[in-house]
Amino acid sequence: MDWKTEPPVSLRPASGDELCELSRQNTGVHEICRAACDYTHALHGYAAVGDGERILGFGLVVAGAAERDCHLVVATSAELDDHAALPRLVACLAGDARGTGFRWMTTNVSLGPGHLHALLLDAGLRVASALSVGGDSELRIDLSGDVQDGV
Repeated sequence: MDWKTEPPVSLRPASGDELCELSRQNTGVHEICRAACDYTHALHGYAAVGDGERILGFGLVVAGAAERDCHLVVATSAELDDHAALPRLVACLAGDARGTGFRWMTTNVSLGPGHLHALLLDAGLRVASALSVGGDSELRIDLSGDVQDGV
């Protein structure tokens, strides 16, 4: 399997120790790992993508402030920015978060909505709204399983 086209991503429970180890191995994602270690009570899992030798990016699914919400936080090395693997990582995590009882997921991943939207539709999900402010964007992903036309 070529990770550049079909990265091996899967969601699984993550411990604070595992995330701290990831931060030691990957300086590009150190800060987000360190922050996540402080919030493992709210952490539902993570997915990672790599080149066989190291992790280039990963996402964390964290419980949101509202009871039925969660937030997807994604950290990547520069090599994974704007890479085809990044939207696959988001779609994988959104699809797996669907079974947790969450209704919505928000993510601040800066991606053009087209490619990610198509992958989410393939996963039976939809982008309920997309907000772009300056160079930052936020996507609100519907985890209900009711596929409709998104934004």
